[in-house]
Amino acid sequence: MGLVGGLYVLSRGVLIRGFARLEDDFAQQNLARAASAISNEIETIQHNAEQYADLDQTYAYMRGGDPEKVRAEFPSRIFEQLRVNFIVILDSQGRRVFSNGFSLAAMEPKPVPVDLYSHFQSGSALLGGSQQANDISGIVMLSSGPVLSIPAQS
Repeated sequence: MGLVGGLYVLSRGVLIRGFARLEDDFAQQNLARAASAISNEIETIQHNAEQYADLDQTYAYMRGGDPEKVRAEFPSRIFEQLRVNFIVILDSQGRRVFSNGFSLAAMEPKPVPVDLYSHFQSGSALLGGSQQANDISGIVMLSSGPVLSIPAQS
């Protein structure tokens, strides 16, 4: 009985440690996959934002042009193609000059989450500044849920 009990305790300890190590490895792999997926998604959104920032129509709008031209650049189908729920364009001082929202789940226009604008106030890390780099990207928590944030464009 003593030998069986001893073998049970010993084998249980070895198995539990082995399974704990295995679970840790799986968790690390899954975390790396999730981080890679988020990073890839941010890079895709960043690339699309850079393309729009370089467009003549967007540039002209930012220089005081007709707001209808930039609205025409972001019809509902663009939200579907880019797989984004909202677009916010800010000027160099962080003031909103254009914003539009869309629900990909319902496939209909939807307002931009109101609490997002609090992240664009003066001194926000998302806006950068003279003391900060403006290449901060990641996940911003809103009351409606997490959203991906990309760096501000020049």
